[in-house]
Amino acid sequence: MANSITILKKFTLAYNIKQIAMKKRVRATCLTLLLLLNMPTIIAQDNPVDIDNYSIIESEGFVYISLTISAGSSCNGLTFYRSTDSIHFDIIGQIHGVCGLSNSPTSYQYIDNNPVYNQKSYYKVGLGPYFFTETKAIELIDTRLFGFHIRPNPASNQVQVYFENPYYDRFTVTIYNLYGACVWENQTTGNFQFIDLSSFLSGTYFIRFAKNNLLLPEKGKLIVY
Repeated sequence: MANSITILKKFTLAYNIKQIAMKKRVRATCLTLLLLLNMPTIIAQDNPVDIDNYSIIESEGFVYISLTISAGSSCNGLTFYRSTDSIHFDIIGQIHGVCGLSNSPTSYQYIDNNPVYNQKSYYKVGLGPYFFTETKAIELIDTRLFGFHIRPNPASNQVQVYFENPYYDRFTVTIYNLYGACVWENQTTGNFQFIDLSSFLSGTYFIRFAKNNLLLPEKGKLIVY
């Protein structure tokens, strides 16, 4: 009889422990569901900041980034980014504080006074911590060292020649072979010449510049392969 009572007590104790464990699991499950139900829902949004104007231009060796926020739109600060591969961006400047007004458009400008030369650069503006403008590309050609820039060089199919002409003078670009014979010549009032090399033989050529019929001292070497 005593053995039966002992077995019954052990069974009852095991049953009670099992019930307590089940209640704890139920409470834990309910708590988890409650936490999930109370978590904030993240929904993808379009850019909520309206932009009237967004431009990137080059002037005198600097890049000017201009942005106008529409009336009634605002953001918590502006961050200006630059990249050379359109993927990895570096911060080049910031405007802190609330940007934008409720009753009128607001314009902002940032000047990149240390831009990257002779390769394409990509710019975008962060509108607060979460939103961005579209990415825009620009390329600055550095002609300050020699007064001109030839690219690519060496070349096989075509070449671009850039030179300084801020006042739109009449420039003559002439290409000579090693024997001093003129093989190509053209005039422009711009600061750029595109040259088709399909008729050029492989070899070394020299480029000379004239401004308003006055020969300039600058000269360049072009290699065609």
